[in-house]
Amino acid sequence: MFSLLLLLQGCASSIYNLPEPEPSMPPPLPEATPSLPQAEPPLSTQKQVAAPSKAVVALLAKADNARHSGQLELAAANLERAVRIAPKDPLPWQRLAQLRLEQGDARQAETLANKSNSLAAGSHGIIRRNWQIIAEARRLEGDTQGALRAERKLRELDL
Repeated sequence: MFSLLLLLQGCASSIYNLPEPEPSMPPPLPEATPSLPQAEPPLSTQKQVAAPSKAVVALLAKADNARHSGQLELAAANLERAVRIAPKDPLPWQRLAQLRLEQGDARQAETLANKSNSLAAGSHGIIRRNWQIIAEARRLEGDTQGALRAERKLRELDL
């Protein structure tokens, strides 16, 4: 039985390129979790957003083409489909927010940009563009103070 386990462990190690464990060494102990919260690492060291799937990339391209040809509803349909395929990807949410802003739906644009921000941890460019959309949406709604707060957030991101 022990030899079968060693054989299986060797197969798993070669398939996943795992290092072979030292037979005489005990397994490492799990690290204790700190009781105090850790400071968030700077944006440059945070995890970047994963690359979108080929289907999402294709839908984003279709949406861009439709948008540039004035077919905003077709663009929206493609972006909504991209959101359904990759609901944790901030980019389709952001593109949909931008489109809704262009369509004059400021409230929806701000909501979608906020959703994109909630998913964009560590992606400075996406977060920055979302705050630009939020500022524009607030200005379109007549919320001058809200737009100024969004612009202040943009300046803080640039520091």
